[in-house]
Amino acid sequence: MKAEARVLRVVKPENGGPRKRSVLDALARRYGEGYYLIDYLIAARRLVRYGRSRGATWGLPRVRA
Repeated sequence: MKAEARVLRVVKPENGGPRKRSVLDALARRYGEGYYLIDYLIAARRLVRYGRSRGATWGLPRVRA
């Protein structure tokens, strides 16, 4: 399984929901990718930020009805 799929699986609501950026960076490095993987997912709008504070979390975009 690709590292991108593993990171996106972790932030699903049934698997715990949004995580801090440092956790996502550590997961990307663990699965053999660099920090650029998280930057790529953010630029592709596959990850969005929840909150504006220093402890903001990153997760999947909300589905619009």
